[in-house]
Amino acid sequence: MFTYWRSSLWLLIVSIFLLIPGNTLNEPRFITFENADKLVHFGLFWILQSLFLLEYQWKWQHKNRKVWVGSLLIFTGYAISTEFLQGWSAIERDPDWADGLADILGLLGALGCFPLISRWFPRTR
Repeated sequence: MFTYWRSSLWLLIVSIFLLIPGNTLNEPRFITFENADKLVHFGLFWILQSLFLLEYQWKWQHKNRKVWVGSLLIFTGYAISTEFLQGWSAIERDPDWADGLADILGLLGALGCFPLISRWFPRTR
């Protein structure tokens, strides 16, 4: 069975949200403070990192700092590449370094919270 299906599905959802053409997006009316999209970016990547690390721990039954660093580097590369891709003319969105920073802070936040998260979501068989 595919162990990392949750994080892979979330990665697909994040990719769709970040790379959907800008002309198909409407401004949400419920977000009333400036730069609220940074909070969304933070949350998307916090969930991505948390899901991946949980699935790793569930499969291997331990925490591995090398996997933490490796996933941080890979997902940071992904975050930066999505910001560059947003500048591509077919996507018609504006790349923003602050969005990329919010993505990276979400990844780091998940790493910082992971000991607590792993206690809240232990693997049960």
